[in-house]
Amino acid sequence: MLCKFFPTSAPLRACANILSLCFIWIFSSYTAAQEVWPGFDFEFQKAALAPPLEEQNQDRITNSTWITRGDSAGLFNAKSETAFTQSVSPAGTRWAFSGLNGNPVDPDFSAANYANLTFSPWRESLGGMGSLQTNIVNRPGVIHIVAEDIYVDILFSEWGSGGGGSFSYSRGSEPAAVPVESIPIAPVWVGACLLLFTAIAAAANRTYGA
Repeated sequence: MLCKFFPTSAPLRACANILSLCFIWIFSSYTAAQEVWPGFDFEFQKAALAPPLEEQNQDRITNSTWITRGDSAGLFNAKSETAFTQSVSPAGTRWAFSGLNGNPVDPDFSAANYANLTFSPWRESLGGMGSLQTNIVNRPGVIHIVAEDIYVDILFSEWGSGGGGSFSYSRGSEPAAVPVESIPIAPVWVGACLLLFTAIAAAANRTYGA
């Protein structure tokens, strides 16, 4: 019997450990912590004087991050804030923009390159309030949504400065999920681990008398 010596056989115990490590490695490789939402396929616009705490005036990117703006000042996260706070808002996010704070310029700037970007609070990432108006529009950026560890491409097309708090941008959206079973390498490694287990178990049974 294949597993007759499993409780006491050192080879089978080693095999079980190897098999466990194989499965952990296989499935952890498909559940990486970071997500990247590339491109600019989703458009959002908040009109001047639109109430920021109403859902239709918020970009609810994830469960933790609802981007909006009051009638003046900067962006904030309506999920956890009711107004902009300097050096904090939008809460739970970090930002990087092309050519600012030591970040690269186009065409190398994108969410896919997040590991090489420098992230800061939103206002600071744009050089502070005095530089924000001239820096924000048509400059590629990346949002890091900290709670879900997601990196999203973003490009502002409007930033209202005359009162009213209007703004608009395009950003990346969540890619379609890729099932593990559709990735060819997963079955290959599962099969290899099972073959290894079978070979070691058979050898152990021959050695100790099946």
